[in-house]
Amino acid sequence: MKTSTQLIGTLVLSTLGMAIAQAETYQGVPASVSQLSRAEVAAEARSAARAANAYGDSLLAGVTPARDLQLSRVSVRNDAVQTARAGNVFGDEASAGL
Repeated sequence: MKTSTQLIGTLVLSTLGMAIAQAETYQGVPASVSQLSRAEVAAEARSAARAANAYGDSLLAGVTPARDLQLSRVSVRNDAVQTARAGNVFGDEASAGL
């Protein structure tokens, strides 16, 4: 009696679950409905590309000017050699000799 009651209860619950659960149907890719021609879209894209970045920081928007440093080629080379001879300054003890 107990197993038949459990079987009926399981059957009722599974039927109820099947009635509640409904699968989604795939409608496909929605068709693009545009009011603009390709030439108008291309012109709008070009103007948007030339415009300033509305969502960026004002300091980072656009091209940063080149620095006008008065360093000679010899001084930069000497600094590079000195840094190379110092070894791995950012390494920890395991790879400090690399």
